[in-house]
Amino acid sequence: MEGLGTNFIKIDTNDMVTKIARLSSDKGDVSVWNKGQDSVDYRANESKLIDDETGKYVLIKLFAEKEDANFIGKDILLSFTVMNVDYFGEGKFAVDENPEFITIKLASKIYRSEKRGSERLLTFPHHQVYSYFKITETGDELDNVISLADLKTKSKKEKKGFDKMSETGTIQAAELEAGENEEVVGFRVLDLANNGISFLANESQKKFFVSERIFDTLLLMFDGDSYTLKNGLLIYNVDYVGGKTGEAPIYKLGIKFDSHAELSDRLKAALDKTSVLQTIRHDFEEFVDE
Repeated sequence: MEGLGTNFIKIDTNDMVTKIARLSSDKGDVSVWNKGQDSVDYRANESKLIDDETGKYVLIKLFAEKEDANFIGKDILLSFTVMNVDYFGEGKFAVDENPEFITIKLASKIYRSEKRGSERLLTFPHHQVYSYFKITETGDELDNVISLADLKTKSKKEKKGFDKMSETGTIQAAELEAGENEEVVGFRVLDLANNGISFLANESQKKFFVSERIFDTLLLMFDGDSYTLKNGLLIYNVDYVGGKTGEAPIYKLGIKFDSHAELSDRLKAALDKTSVLQTIRHDFEEFVDE
């Protein structure tokens, strides 16, 4: 999928069986989760290739040390690591005949992950990161954008509607000066890299971000600290698959900008192993929804 920070490469069936056999032999961890939820780790016990009337598939047996009723009988997402390589897939979670174990019937496709370029920090919901842009427009087009200045006088109900669409940040964060026929608009950042961000926008907001438009200056707030960034440029604009059916369409926008030394240091400090894996899992959720 365009815009993801991770490539997912399908591995063939024979290689998959070998990797999972190694996982079981090592009693390695298997992380199980539902989309948008925290993962639960189980230890692998054994695995086998089954060929029955439903076709060929791999069954993994796990120790039931952390049985979670939320998974029983449901399709789940999973990941595991073999020889320092991360693998991702889907499967069906079930209780084994022996109550000391649970099983996962793997779907036919397993993928290994491969990072694209620099690592990204999945900022939402664990970090408060907001981006602010100075929009220069006139007439009806500008009237269609809800600005930070507008939010000072709007009711809580009106603010809530805007927050749902654009995840706009706090007004006090915006320090860009808006001149005549200008507004400063803000968005909550979903993920952050050394030279790029992504965020959600609605139909009227996304038209201010076109491929040839360069934002000379934009402001980024990272957990209360501000960074002035240069040369913001749209690099992708894709439908956001996380929206609910029947709601107004939402788009995920990616903006790149010139690297900023202090921001890079801050990002590096925040990117521990846990957050990196969380980012890749988020990418896999979007990948399987493609």
